[in-house]
Amino acid sequence: MTSRRTTLADVATAAGVSTSTASRVLNGGAAVAEASAVRVREAAATLGYRLNPQARSLRTGRDTTIGLVVEDFNIALFARIASAVVAAAESRGVHVVIATSGTGASEQRGIEALASRNVAGLVVVEGRAGTAYLDHVGHTRPTVLVDAARPHPSIDTVTVDNHGGGRQATERLIAHGHTSIAFVGSEPSAKTVYRRYEGYAEALTAAGLPVRPELVAWAGLGVAEATESLRTVVPGWQGVTAAFTAVERTTAGLLVALAEHGRQSVEVMCFDDMDLGAVTVPPLSALAQDADTIGRCAAEMLFERIDGLDLPARHVQVPLQLVDRSTAPPHVGRPTTLPEPGRAADRLTTSGPRHPARLRQEEG
Repeated sequence: MTSRRTTLADVATAAGVSTSTASRVLNGGAAVAEASAVRVREAAATLGYRLNPQARSLRTGRDTTIGLVVEDFNIALFARIASAVVAAAESRGVHVVIATSGTGASEQRGIEALASRNVAGLVVVEGRAGTAYLDHVGHTRPTVLVDAARPHPSIDTVTVDNHGGGRQATERLIAHGHTSIAFVGSEPSAKTVYRRYEGYAEALTAAGLPVRPELVAWAGLGVAEATESLRTVVPGWQGVTAAFTAVERTTAGLLVALAEHGRQSVEVMCFDDMDLGAVTVPPLSALAQDADTIGRCAAEMLFERIDGLDLPARHVQVPLQLVDRSTAPPHVGRPTTLPEPGRAADRLTTSGPRHPARLRQEEG
């Protein structure tokens, strides 16, 4: 009589932990409390459990390679997220195939290219594809969305608070005494960017300041396009003393336009920090996204799904980090609600079922 093969669930039960925790210990995922990790390893040794990627590939009918879809590697945030996904995959001996959809294009193009390779799962930077299409993709193979404007109802997502970030950035400028604040975005159709615009408008309204259409610039998707557009817009910004730019690719264009028109005294707050933000004129303050955490968390969530984790969609929100380079002190009596600099990694939050890849492991 042939004995039943020991499964990961058997190891988890013997160790008194969840299947996802056992997976992280044995597959090199996020940190697990040492006591729990010891129990998992001892249980695996006692039960004779061995990882078998080839068997998983035969069982699922898919390669153990995973796919990553990003819009454009000219966008630094996406390049950093990709690096983190690749590093997490390499720690498991898994390869990553990357497809780009193109600036402003739907991610559907990249998804279809990778689906034809029969990859085991997908990490997708969400763009213009609709909920129905992404729902279909999520039903065909494990999928995790990053840079999503909102949590998807049936797919795991890793996001930041785009609306809250737009509001908080604008509140910061208001706290510095600015009452005439411009907004610069790429296109209203860019979901995350529009959420940031909504936060900007909400902060102005809450402060009793008008949302002035002439101070809202949709500058286009590329740096060259944004620069050319803003060259014609900035001269009309009479009285403007601050600007919130809601996406990295428009920030460079804004700085060029401000310099050409002698407006370097305008304080700029951008969503996504720039490597040269400390030496630009004016220096850039920013709400920085933690790309390493976003990419690593997305990869870990995907591997848990590939390993068989069966839970409702999980939604992880990675906190933004304030990088304040302004020389203007906030007005007394105007508290800020922005995250404390340098503490983003300690406040990873989730909605829905508790996500097992939290940075601070609670189990054990």
